[in-house]
Amino acid sequence: MLISLEILRDTLLPSARNLFGRQPWLLCQDNDPKHTSNLAKDFYSSRRIHLIEDWPSASPDINPIENIWSIMKDDVGRRMPETKQELRDSIIQAWDDIDLEVIERCILDLPGRLEEVIEKNGEKTDH
Repeated sequence: MLISLEILRDTLLPSARNLFGRQPWLLCQDNDPKHTSNLAKDFYSSRRIHLIEDWPSASPDINPIENIWSIMKDDVGRRMPETKQELRDSIIQAWDDIDLEVIERCILDLPGRLEEVIEKNGEKTDH
Protein backbone atom coordinates (compact mmCIF):
# COMPACT_ATOMS: atom_id res chain seq x y z
CA MET A 1 0.00 0.00 0.00
CA LEU A 2 1.32 3.43 -0.84
CA ILE A 3 2.47 5.50 2.11
CA SER A 4 -0.28 8.11 1.65
CA LEU A 5 -2.92 5.38 1.80
CA GLU A 6 -1.26 3.99 4.92
CA ILE A 7 -1.49 7.45 6.48
CA LEU A 8 -5.16 7.69 5.57
CA ARG A 9 -5.88 4.24 6.94
CA ASP A 10 -3.69 4.33 10.04
CA THR A 11 -4.01 7.99 11.04
CA LEU A 12 -6.97 9.71 9.38
CA LEU A 13 -9.57 7.05 10.10
CA PRO A 14 -8.72 6.52 13.79
CA SER A 15 -8.48 10.29 14.32
CA ALA A 16 -11.84 10.86 12.67
CA ARG A 17 -13.43 8.13 14.78
CA ASN A 18 -11.91 9.65 17.90
CA LEU A 19 -13.00 13.20 17.06
CA PHE A 20 -16.41 12.57 15.50
CA GLY A 21 -17.52 9.10 16.55
CA ARG A 22 -20.39 8.21 14.25
CA GLN A 23 -21.23 11.83 13.43
CA PRO A 24 -20.86 12.84 9.78
CA TRP A 25 -17.71 14.76 8.87
CA LEU A 26 -16.02 16.17 5.78
CA LEU A 27 -12.41 15.81 4.74
CA CYS A 28 -10.66 18.94 3.56
CA GLN A 29 -7.49 18.27 1.61
CA ASP A 30 -5.41 20.51 -0.61
CA ASN A 31 -5.86 18.75 -3.96
CA ASP A 32 -2.24 17.61 -4.06
CA PRO A 33 -1.97 14.84 -6.69
CA LYS A 34 -1.44 12.18 -4.03
CA HIS A 35 -4.74 13.25 -2.44
CA THR A 36 -6.65 13.22 -5.73
CA SER A 37 -5.16 10.06 -7.26
CA ASN A 38 -7.48 7.26 -8.29
CA LEU A 39 -6.11 5.19 -5.39
CA ALA A 40 -7.00 7.94 -2.91
CA LYS A 41 -10.42 8.48 -4.51
CA ASP A 42 -11.12 4.75 -4.28
CA PHE A 43 -10.07 4.82 -0.62
CA TYR A 44 -12.42 7.74 0.15
CA SER A 45 -15.27 6.14 -1.74
CA SER A 46 -14.89 2.67 -0.24
CA ARG A 47 -14.93 4.15 3.26
CA ARG A 48 -17.70 6.66 2.53
CA ILE A 49 -15.44 9.62 3.28
CA HIS A 50 -17.05 12.80 1.99
CA LEU A 51 -14.77 15.52 0.67
CA ILE A 52 -15.07 19.26 0.46
CA GLU A 53 -15.03 19.61 -3.30
CA ASP A 54 -13.13 22.19 -5.34
CA TRP A 55 -10.84 23.31 -2.52
CA PRO A 56 -8.11 25.57 -3.94
CA SER A 57 -4.81 23.71 -4.35
CA ALA A 58 -2.73 26.57 -2.95
CA SER A 59 -4.82 27.84 -0.08
CA PRO A 60 -2.69 28.32 3.04
CA ASP A 61 -4.80 31.25 4.24
CA ILE A 62 -7.93 29.12 4.44
CA ASN A 63 -6.44 25.82 5.52
CA PRO A 64 -6.34 25.53 9.33
CA ILE A 65 -3.55 22.95 9.24
CA GLU A 66 -1.15 25.62 7.97
CA ASN A 67 -1.33 27.35 11.36
CA ILE A 68 -0.59 24.06 13.07
CA TRP A 69 2.42 23.45 10.78
CA SER A 70 3.69 26.93 11.67
CA ILE A 71 3.38 26.23 15.39
CA MET A 72 5.18 22.92 14.94
CA LYS A 73 7.92 24.47 12.79
CA ASP A 74 8.63 27.07 15.49
CA ASP A 75 8.61 24.38 18.20
CA VAL A 76 10.98 22.10 16.28
CA GLY A 77 13.25 25.07 15.49
CA ARG A 78 13.58 25.87 19.19
CA ARG A 79 14.65 22.29 19.88
CA MET A 80 17.48 22.58 17.30
CA PRO A 81 17.65 18.89 16.32
CA GLU A 82 21.00 17.82 14.88
CA THR A 83 20.28 14.32 13.60
CA LYS A 84 17.48 12.72 11.61
CA GLN A 85 16.32 10.88 14.71
CA GLU A 86 16.30 14.07 16.79
CA LEU A 87 14.34 15.79 14.02
CA ARG A 88 11.83 12.95 13.90
CA ASP A 89 11.49 12.93 17.69
CA SER A 90 11.14 16.74 17.73
CA ILE A 91 8.36 16.66 15.13
CA ILE A 92 6.46 13.99 17.05
CA GLN A 93 6.89 15.88 20.33
CA ALA A 94 5.83 19.18 18.72
CA TRP A 95 2.64 17.50 17.47
CA ASP A 96 1.97 15.91 20.86
CA ASP A 97 2.50 19.27 22.59
CA ILE A 98 -0.23 21.07 20.63
CA ASP A 99 -3.27 21.57 22.83
CA LEU A 100 -6.54 20.38 21.28
CA GLU A 101 -8.04 23.81 22.04
CA VAL A 102 -5.47 25.40 19.70
CA ILE A 103 -6.52 23.05 16.91
CA GLU A 104 -10.19 23.72 17.60
CA ARG A 105 -9.62 27.51 17.47
CA CYS A 106 -7.89 27.17 14.10
CA ILE A 107 -10.85 25.20 12.77
CA LEU A 108 -13.53 27.44 14.30
CA ASP A 109 -11.80 30.49 12.78
CA LEU A 110 -12.41 29.14 9.26
CA PRO A 111 -15.50 31.29 8.51
CA GLY A 112 -13.52 34.44 9.37
CA ARG A 113 -10.64 33.28 7.17
CA LEU A 114 -12.98 32.71 4.26
CA GLU A 115 -14.50 36.16 4.66
CA GLU A 116 -11.03 37.75 4.72
CA VAL A 117 -9.95 35.85 1.59
CA ILE A 118 -13.09 37.07 -0.18
CA GLU A 119 -12.53 40.65 0.99
CA LYS A 120 -8.95 40.54 -0.30
CA ASN A 121 -9.99 38.96 -3.61
CA GLY A 122 -7.89 35.88 -2.95
CA GLU A 123 -4.76 37.80 -2.04
CA LYS A 124 -2.68 36.91 1.04
CA THR A 125 -4.39 37.47 4.38
CA ASP A 126 -3.07 38.16 7.86
CA HIS A 127 -3.65 34.55 9.00
